[in-house]
Amino acid sequence: MKTWFRSKELPASGGFGDMYDVAIIGGGPAGSIAAALLARAGRRVVVFEREKFPRFHIGESLLPFSMKVFSRLGLHEKILRAGFMKNFGGEMFGACSEKGNKF
Repeated sequence: MKTWFRSKELPASGGFGDMYDVAIIGGGPAGSIAAALLARAGRRVVVFEREKFPRFHIGESLLPFSMKVFSRLGLHEKILRAGFMKNFGGEMFGACSEKGNKF
């Protein structure tokens, strides 16, 4: 396993003897944001991810309400400048209902 994210204040030794306050499994949007916020709060964080990033992955999108988190992280303007395709919402359907939930 590789360390994908480390707090900038810590030396990057990469050994198994390193001590961390938090280990996060999964470096997707939720895991990487949790790691960033914890590191900013002074925690020693390691993220384990089996995939290489960035990677092409159909079906992943960040909905409009995600922008509040990106603003908190100071990333909102950078994401807008990157020119990603915009997603204005969606609708999810479950197996037990004919009515979907729009967001």
